[in-house]
Amino acid sequence: MNNFVDNLLAEFSYSLPKSDLQHLQDYLKADLEDDKAAKKTLGPRNRQILGHHGEQATIALIRELYPAAAIEDANQVIRKNNPGFDIRVDGSVRIQSKGIARPVTLDMAAPDLTKNIKWQSDLWVVVNFGDLLDARFGVYSETSGMAPTGEIAFYIVRTDELRDYALRNSATARSKIWARRTYRGAKPRASNDHPDFIFSLKNRFDTMVQIFCA
Repeated sequence: MNNFVDNLLAEFSYSLPKSDLQHLQDYLKADLEDDKAAKKTLGPRNRQILGHHGEQATIALIRELYPAAAIEDANQVIRKNNPGFDIRVDGSVRIQSKGIARPVTLDMAAPDLTKNIKWQSDLWVVVNFGDLLDARFGVYSETSGMAPTGEIAFYIVRTDELRDYALRNSATARSKIWARRTYRGAKPRASNDHPDFIFSLKNRFDTMVQIFCA
């Protein structure tokens, strides 16, 4: 990332309401302890929180980089649950945002390669809130590396690059691209474990700048 972007984002931050953060924490605990009943109860609201804050954190980032940008919520101005992208900037740049809370693995949430309508965006942004949460539960109860760090990380990639990567590296059309966290010292365990690719996308704000300047 260049100094221009570094300076713009020096004081950038995004925070979740305490109630939303607590809900994410409760769901993560249930997940790590394999509490299926609690996961079923907490799951729908958990998905809503992640979807909402994934989009809002992305919008906040855009406003920090481009204060004068005209930002539209595609799920309101086009149609509810717009399948191709969530955010439209200056009437042309289309951004798909995803919110996740993964302290152990990261998933780029790439859709089925045969569903072209879901690949209509120009930029793919996955916002990981997992490091805001305490993951020392279940098998990780004694793992110090699973303590919260307070970081929100943005994984940013051009959509055409993500799709090209999925086409080249996915054994099936359901292009699941994920990676285990490197701080756990874990090695890839399956053909769709792609740590080098995914971790190279972390906080690539310069990619977003390039899209807007194209």
